Amino acid sequence: MNNKLEAAVHLFLVNLIALSLLSLVIIPVVLVVSLRWFDPPITAFMLGDKATNFENKINYEWKDWNQISPSAPLAVVAAEDQHFTSHFGFDVNQLKQVLMEYQEGARLQSTTTITQQTAKNLFLWSGQNFLRKGLEAWLTLLMETCLNKQRILEIYLNVVEFGPGVYGIEAASQTFFFKPASELSHKESALLAAVLLNPQQYRIDSPSAFIEQRQRWIMQQMKILGQSTSLHIFAGSN
Repeated sequence: MNNKLEAAVHLFLVNLIALSLLSLVIIPVVLVVSLRWFDPPITAFMLGDKATNFENKINYEWKDWNQISPSAPLAVVAAEDQHFTSHFGFDVNQLKQVLMEYQEGARLQSTTTITQQTAKNLFLWSGQNFLRKGLEAWLTLLMETCLNKQRILEIYLNVVEFGPGVYGIEAASQTFFFKPASELSHKESALLAAVLLNPQQYRIDSPSAFIEQRQRWIMQQMKILGQSTSLHIFAGSN
């Protein structure tokens, strides 16, 4: 009887582990593939915001690609991930450069790409641990495989946090500039992108000298990147 019980428990555990591993593969695939046709109504970060304080107001309004000023995607690429169009979710060259500078005594900098940030914002949580980073890597690969670059960037622009409770380019544009995202100028887009370093700390409505300096740098990068053929779909004239 004990042997039969042990065998049953062993079989149950094996099936449970197999089912868990299968879920870790299938569920993310279904979630990512669905993004080809469906816009996310909410994200893990928004849910986390609500969980922290249920009274927190979430300001979020989805806008399609053609309803967003071309200066906005150009600005976030310039600020966050200038090799966005050429890597497959992970900027290996940038990572090598950061590690080299770190070995020479520089501060260790983040090398998170736009695709990684999108995966994290949509499905995961804040923090640094091996489980989250592993899930982030898997979701990043799925997004790069199942979605094109424009769709990834469209999602990122709509879900990234620009300030406490302010999610997405439309909410940010309406909150801070009192206009739709379709009317954002290069200068305004650069300011929005400048605070993405830490939207909880840096303010768009009261930018520090550092943010104003970063805004000017982003505008310079936008001008350079806008001349690139690989980034022509992001460049605007406003």
